[in-house]
Amino acid sequence: KLAPHPTAALTHGLMALFAMGSWISVNSLWVELPVIVNVLPEGWNLPAYLSVLTALGNLGPIAVTITHHCAPGRLNERLAIHCIQMLAVVVSYIRTFFIGQGFSALFPCVVALGQGVGKLVCKTVNGTVQPEYLKERFPVQSFFWFLFVMLSISALSFLALTRRQRESQKDTPPQESGNTDVAKDGEETLPLHNGEMPVSQVQVEEQPPAQMFWTPHNIYLLALLAVSNALINGVLPSVQSFSCLPYGTMTYHLSVVLGNIANPLACFLTSSALSSRSSTGLAFLSLGGGVFAAYLMALAALSPCPPLLGNPAGVALVVISWIVFTGLFSYLKVVIGTVLHEAGHAALLWCGISIQAGSLIGALTMFPLVSVYHLFASSHACVDNCS
Repeated sequence: KLAPHPTAALTHGLMALFAMGSWISVNSLWVELPVIVNVLPEGWNLPAYLSVLTALGNLGPIAVTITHHCAPGRLNERLAIHCIQMLAVVVSYIRTFFIGQGFSALFPCVVALGQGVGKLVCKTVNGTVQPEYLKERFPVQSFFWFLFVMLSISALSFLALTRRQRESQKDTPPQESGNTDVAKDGEETLPLHNGEMPVSQVQVEEQPPAQMFWTPHNIYLLALLAVSNALINGVLPSVQSFSCLPYGTMTYHLSVVLGNIANPLACFLTSSALSSRSSTGLAFLSLGGGVFAAYLMALAALSPCPPLLGNPAGVALVVISWIVFTGLFSYLKVVIGTVLHEAGHAALLWCGISIQAGSLIGALTMFPLVSVYHLFASSHACVDNCS
């Protein structure tokens, strides 16, 4: 087996660093929730607000899709990406990009583990028991300076990628072969548009007819992808505080941080021999993840008095459930995205639509249940909520 070309390895490394900026802002906010949920006015409803705000980011990809359809070639994608990076929202769906998205979860989690979470101490003041939260190892402001550095690295990586693309075009003679989707060193050439015409002059392979894509297998994958993203990006995150905080702030902290670490591990597993792409295997994975999702939803519904409260087994079970749930559905999402990516540009487009639609529907469904109708109850610190 030939060793990877160093140029290709560098390009993939830059792509992963660029992709790291896609979700690092959102993931960083999630891992900081255990620190800030007790001091912000939204309280335990904060995850539901964050889920909806994240889902509303879907308007960006929708706007880009409409622009490409109504005014093809007019959108300056390079400029758009730079502007989007300033807002820390970028989306793409190739394997290297998914690995970079995994980094966007891994790095904030490592820093959050070092930061810790403030411990709750109950003190009696004038005959009244009042909660007091001890400080973390370093403040939230320092965490967001780390986020600023990570986003800067992502932006610089994108600049390096575009520079390498221009240099590659100068050094590469025109392609004479009909198969022009594979560039030098085996890398893909999906050109960015520069406002008037594609940056790359390489012609993209003609896509198969639309009816070829809408097979029962592809429809099944898109439906599975939409349901998975509804659960992992909308439904369960909206009630994570209710499923974890009754067991304590440390339980919430570990569930958020270790659950997010499961995301990059799932991304790397898709590249291993353990990766399963069969429809049956994906169905079993989704069923297994659904079992843990149902358990976590039941814990949230029973808040503030879930089972095994005050028992270390209850803490271990909720943390493990969040890790397994996040890992299974993250793995499922990346495998389906990789399979659809291999089916061509149309499949990639519908893959993105399924991800965004599922996330949006999940978040919008849960928001009124959590923040308007208050179907989930929070507990009060230093008070017996179950007597």
